[in-house]
Amino acid sequence: MKVVVVGPYGHSGSVRKIVSEYATYLSQNKIDVHVITADKINKKEENYVHNLVQFNFNLYRLLPAIGDVVKKIKKINPDIIHVFGTFIPYSAISISVIKEFPTLLTVFGLAQKQIKYRRIGISDIINVIYEKLVMKNILHMTVESKCNKSILQNYTRASVYVVPTGINIKEIRSILDYVDDSEVFDILYVGRLSREKGLDVLINSIKIVGQNFPDIVVKIAGAGPYEIELKKLVRKLELEKNIQFLGYVQEIEKFRYYKSCKIVVVPSRWDFSPITVNEAMACGKPVIVSDMTNSDLVINGKTGYVFKTGDSKDLAEKILSLLWNDHLMKRMSKKSLEIGKKLDWEKIVEAYIEIYNDIQ
Repeated sequence: MKVVVVGPYGHSGSVRKIVSEYATYLSQNKIDVHVITADKINKKEENYVHNLVQFNFNLYRLLPAIGDVVKKIKKINPDIIHVFGTFIPYSAISISVIKEFPTLLTVFGLAQKQIKYRRIGISDIINVIYEKLVMKNILHMTVESKCNKSILQNYTRASVYVVPTGINIKEIRSILDYVDDSEVFDILYVGRLSREKGLDVLINSIKIVGQNFPDIVVKIAGAGPYEIELKKLVRKLELEKNIQFLGYVQEIEKFRYYKSCKIVVVPSRWDFSPITVNEAMACGKPVIVSDMTNSDLVINGKTGYVFKTGDSKDLAEKILSLLWNDHLMKRMSKKSLEIGKKLDWEKIVEAYIEIYNDIQ
């Protein structure tokens, strides 16, 4: 089987890493893999795939660039095209090829939902336009959870498959075995610092938790446009000694923090496919998420807790219930690890190959 994988690609950034790892595992299953991406690639390092195509574009060159990519795809003549993401340029590529080749789209986010929580720019508007065209015309999609499938079915008539995002379990275990876990702290957040991620909700909850745990430590790993406002909120609440902003962290450093924390919190006002949940569970950590995180992995009371989105008091209560109960935390950690192991890429790739066979 010949498959063209289209999407962000690289070894850093959540979606880029997901696509690169997926392509690697797919190629190990005797699939003839071709990757097309707008990202810069060191071809010497990517010898397990071929026909890596980087294309530069701006809004004025978008259509000519897409035309070049479509020509490349036609030359490859794949059995399946697998597009990752509904944002430009990848949404535009999927629209351009769906009539000629069986095409599967993996959805990581919905611009039509996310735009409500962002400072709107021209790229956001264009993303929404192209996303609507994709939702109207694409025939086959995948999402990470049943929750997301229900959401997506309000936007499309396509067949929607549920396939969790894979995790490189071997790599994670090797990192966890390597790093020192002597610097234990309480709470970790990993992700973009933007309004939809709800970090202000987490910060406000720590003011409440601090009444019982004045020395609580929260580490925030990531960067984004909301960073200045969040730091102002920390100063306003006098939580400088409790909350640390780590900035963007590399993979080994990130998993050092996963290993050392007690709890991982994903406080999103809106989230479609937070890879943080998968990574935390692969590290055996209880996870507290909002009810707008749309994850099937967090089983309330068993692998973590689900709190009411935007409700800092409810989040604080969930955090306290774990900090007060080491036995419960250990039990949740064990259950999270059991689920995390099932997310290994080898199993996820098998699920995708079944879908490929189904839609050809």
